[in-house]
Amino acid sequence: MLKKLIKNIVISAAVVPFLVGSALAAYPDKPIKMLIGYAPGSSTDIVGRMIANDLSLALKQPIIVENRGGAAGSLAADAVAKSAPDGYTILFAQKWSGY
Repeated sequence: MLKKLIKNIVISAAVVPFLVGSALAAYPDKPIKMLIGYAPGSSTDIVGRMIANDLSLALKQPIIVENRGGAAGSLAADAVAKSAPDGYTILFAQKWSGY
């Protein structure tokens, strides 16, 4: 399970800079806000901050991490959905396995 999670994270971190870099040459020209729907110090927060750091280095812009815990990540997802559709507010969420 952990091995699959790490594989998915690595693939996501590798693909995002290529998609962003090739599609929008001027993006990003200001800091990006990443919302995490879980408490600071949780496993989702720790992994999200690691991804934010790597993404920040790849994009050469700061990634500001904001935790918005509650409702199993729905509060953060709602805030991102209601934000301006400019790509400067992103969501880091965990995949629900469906038990």
